[in-house]
Amino acid sequence: MADPVCSAISLALGEPLHATASIVRNWLLVEHPGAWGPVALQESGLPTRLSDGLAALSDEHGIRVLLVRRPVRPDDSSRHCFVAHTGRRRRWIEERVVDDLDELLAVDFSPMRTGEPVGFGDLRTQPLYLVCTNGRHDQCCANLGRPVARALHASRDGLVWESSHFGGDRFAGNLVCLPHGLYFGRLSPDDVLGVVEGYEAGVVDLERYRGRAGEQFAAQAAEHFLRAREGIVGIDDLVVSGHRRHGGGVVEVSFGAAGGRSYHVRVQVLPAEHARQLACRSSTEARPPTYALLDVVARVAAP
Repeated sequence: MADPVCSAISLALGEPLHATASIVRNWLLVEHPGAWGPVALQESGLPTRLSDGLAALSDEHGIRVLLVRRPVRPDDSSRHCFVAHTGRRRRWIEERVVDDLDELLAVDFSPMRTGEPVGFGDLRTQPLYLVCTNGRHDQCCANLGRPVARALHASRDGLVWESSHFGGDRFAGNLVCLPHGLYFGRLSPDDVLGVVEGYEAGVVDLERYRGRAGEQFAAQAAEHFLRAREGIVGIDDLVVSGHRRHGGGVVEVSFGAAGGRSYHVRVQVLPAEHARQLACRSSTEARPPTYALLDVVARVAAP
């Protein structure tokens, strides 16, 4: 009998989805339709000068570089590339079709460090939906991600891209919605459209929500608890304004909200009760952090 896959283990243990989004704010998406290796940027047939150059840009500017491909393979050889920033108050996507991917190595990405567009291409007004399908990185991403990508592509043609690994194999099928950088997990072909329709209407599907990219994990957990407790579903109804660590694994996260309202949420960081395999390819087990809500204090600014 085959060993259970990481997504099945995670689900059986009742592992929460919240507080598992990447903490990156800057993104570079590079169309490369060939087969992707376990470490996509270095093991997918890109010239070494390009993969090394993109890795260096990633390190220098804090950019997550992902390879992407269309769910239906194109007839042309053009390469679409996207640069995106998923900030708290500023977010954008620039897009460009390149003839040679080496063009990317000449781009000055330094404005992204302060959230500024880089002039890479045209500002995109439509969202992008990334579904991880990097099967050689983790079989769950392929087996659960590809059906999700195909189902969403049927109603959002041109907006959906299969992506290399962006984190959370065990939560497949995984979706990232840009430009906000919202992560959703454990999606199926039957429920992904509802999540996307909610996103387009400015609403978070809290049941499938993993968190907002760019925020620390404790802040993502605090956001989840606060939304669930107060019934806050608007994507931009809460903005992290600060967080402070206390002793004993306690983190206090502050949020600004509409109407001059603010919230202060304290969570405690704890190790998971059970060690588990975090990815199908992992050779060791780990105990990822869990989060417990301690209290919520709401304040209203004086008139």
